[in-house]
Amino acid sequence: MGYHDFSNWKALGDGYAPYYLGFELETDDDEYLNARCDFPDYWDVKDQSRVVFEEDGSISGVEAITHPFTIEYFRKTGFEDLVNALDDAGFYTSNRTGLHVHISRKAFTNLGLLKLIYIFRKFQNDVQDFGRRDFNDYCELNGTLCDGFKRPTTKITYSQDNRYLAVNFKKNRTIELRSFKAELDYDYLSSVIEFCNNLVSVCKLPACVISKMRFEQIRDYHLKNYQLVNNNLVATPQNEVR
Repeated sequence: MGYHDFSNWKALGDGYAPYYLGFELETDDDEYLNARCDFPDYWDVKDQSRVVFEEDGSISGVEAITHPFTIEYFRKTGFEDLVNALDDAGFYTSNRTGLHVHISRKAFTNLGLLKLIYIFRKFQNDVQDFGRRDFNDYCELNGTLCDGFKRPTTKITYSQDNRYLAVNFKKNRTIELRSFKAELDYDYLSSVIEFCNNLVSVCKLPACVISKMRFEQIRDYHLKNYQLVNNNLVATPQNEVR
């Protein structure tokens, strides 16, 4: 197992999408290699058309990395079978296992990235509660680069800062959100993916609107089908997407 040499990534979903998501799900294993070696009985690791598996020095289990997918693919097909297979194989999650969500970098403008960091800073307590993980050395809260929503004089590039940030923009093609705890709980996983998808839309809103938003409005943005009316958010729940 291992994806560092893997290059045959493909997009999951019908047709072209303006952006894609993906996630890395870390697990632990008390027996270290035992469950890892038995895992092919539960999941065909030779079929890497949806998920690739790797070993990680910070965990004793496996890390499952999905191919990029559209939000429509996730809602229709999803990865509940993956979560169940990991659970059946004896893997578990702990305080040291993380759930890292990737979003296409092209989903955000440079100002949109600043709004994203602002959201994590403004709602840091809510993010920690929702993501079931405290900010730590592996997902540090980003600095004050975007405080006040001042337009940056230099573009945020993938070479800046370190990768152990809650919002990691060091990668060239994706933005990585690292502030979520891994859980073998598919309802929780789904809520995290939906939240991250909401962030794409929220970061396109005017800064003056974001600054007045409550965390619940971001968490439920598409569920409540919020519309922008005269710089105010109006919920239209009769058009819920779920």
